[in-house]
Amino acid sequence: MPKKEKKKTKTVKATWKYENIKIEFSEPHIQEDDNVLFVNNIEQILYYYYNLTVYSKNKDSNKWKKMWTAYAHDAPAIFAIPQMINDLMKDDFDSDVWQKQQFSSREGQVHVMSKSYDSFSLFNEDDYCLKRLVVFDENGNYESDEYRFFVGKSDDITSYISSGLLLRRLKKKDIIRLKKTAEEFIEKSIAVYNQNMEKYIKKNTKRFKTTENRTILFKYFTDEGKKHQIETVFIPGDMFSEINVLVKDKKVHKINFNQDIRSCNQLTIEDCIFKGFAKGKELTLILSGGRYFYMHQRGDIKGDFTVPLKMIYEAYIDVQEQHPEYLAYDEDMCYTEFSKLVKGDIKKIFETTNVSDLKKVWVSPIIDRFWMMRDEHGFKNPYKTAQNIISRIQKDCTNNSKTKKKA
Repeated sequence: MPKKEKKKTKTVKATWKYENIKIEFSEPHIQEDDNVLFVNNIEQILYYYYNLTVYSKNKDSNKWKKMWTAYAHDAPAIFAIPQMINDLMKDDFDSDVWQKQQFSSREGQVHVMSKSYDSFSLFNEDDYCLKRLVVFDENGNYESDEYRFFVGKSDDITSYISSGLLLRRLKKKDIIRLKKTAEEFIEKSIAVYNQNMEKYIKKNTKRFKTTENRTILFKYFTDEGKKHQIETVFIPGDMFSEINVLVKDKKVHKINFNQDIRSCNQLTIEDCIFKGFAKGKELTLILSGGRYFYMHQRGDIKGDFTVPLKMIYEAYIDVQEQHPEYLAYDEDMCYTEFSKLVKGDIKKIFETTNVSDLKKVWVSPIIDRFWMMRDEHGFKNPYKTAQNIISRIQKDCTNNSKTKKKA
């Protein structure tokens, strides 16, 4: 299956400040887990990328100066910050996680209890360590509480060296602000990712259209400058090498669809036959056979099943696998084969549209249909070849139309 492209959310940023130090989380990228479209929690994130930047304030100019940036990816340690802080703030003094030390002072014996959590065991580019020290007098009475925070980076994840900054004498309120900053950054990145995914899906579901008589399926480009151009065409008998469908739940032989796409996941179906369109007002594809992949489940599909066109947001055919003979076609053979598709509604379009406008719309589907960019064809200029085919088909259609009128 083609790998999903990770989605970048440039506008998301969160900042934590402590005295003359500023820590900034920015530029998150999310790659969702298999079959997940909308991310609800970090467990559904396959890879997460972000930038960690540390600044210091110049006392004279009162301006922030960048100290360093860590470019974290895959499974960064920022996800661990909220839980580390939650555990750090627990007053579970009877737990084995605490280390106990005793010191002498002018006021008598001082007991210090400390515990810490860090991300050093992970192979990541961002490093965090949080420590808490609680001081009691010799009678066991609470005296003070101090938090420490180390933020660092590893330029090479295989290295045992991490460079960074240690902040001391933090209060509980400072650590709580750090926790909220990390949570806010992660939540915002997920929210913006979901917004972008919703726009992407709505945009892609609109690119699939058919003719009035439902004889052929078109896939249009989504690029703003090409949105009126056809990218490829599918005809009954074609095998979808992959088709991606919005579903709320998947059961073998029965697909339950939901119009609220935020509650949907991705159902991937491979190697299924496109048999045509079902009768009825709603545009629905009839498919047959294949294999499904859904939320780490997979299996075979037997027999026919239907999928509403508005729930499909991506589809592909593998020409090399389905029609390997196409790769040996010359211009005449491509013209003859594509002419078979030009009938009914499509034929009317070719009869009534001037050839220059036809070329703007139909060059890409002809090239895509026969993989004309491949070296096996030997075309010096595939675009010119496709334009020649369009001119020849248009001429055939107009000549046939004139002949019928004379008759």
